[in-house]
Amino acid sequence: MSEPADEQYFARVEEHFGRRRGGPLVLSPKDWQLLEKWHESGIPLRVVLRGINQTFDRFAASGPRPDRINSLGYCEQEVQAAWQDYRGAQRSGNRGGDPATPGLPAASAHLRIVSAACRSAADDVDDAAAAHLIAAADELDELERTAAGGGVGARSIDHSASALESRLHAELQELLAPETLAALGLPPFSPYGP
Repeated sequence: MSEPADEQYFARVEEHFGRRRGGPLVLSPKDWQLLEKWHESGIPLRVVLRGINQTFDRFAASGPRPDRINSLGYCEQEVQAAWQDYRGAQRSGNRGGDPATPGLPAASAHLRIVSAACRSAADDVDDAAAAHLIAAADELDELERTAAGGGVGARSIDHSASALESRLHAELQELLAPETLAALGLPPFSPYGP
């Protein structure tokens, strides 16, 4: 019988993957095998979620495509890369704070992706909502320049990105129907996971 923590691991990955995919999804038996492999390998939940986020962020950044991510198998390469980064940080002695936190160059790249996604989403909504999305993209660009310059710590970048995401979500909830907001498919703003 599974421990509650194990069940939470599987449920969180399934829910997060479905949310990033943009709709309900039943994982295939092959997906469950992959998820069990990650769990048995000791890959922390946060690292798996980061790999899923990176997969969807890269997919979105590649421009409009007729296909979509339908399987956890699409995420395997990014999850393994995130796992290698995590283990590398552990070996190098970076145990202060969150050893799974990517460096500021990775945060900078993530913020550029989210900014581009906001600008792209602005084309799909009315002028009032578009103005909020463009303003958020401008703030993300400024935050990205700060991250790239290295003048501020990772926690500060993460906090600022999360606060901006919350504010934008609240603004868009006032202007858009829930299904329209969900269809925008904006990636999480935080460069350090959900």
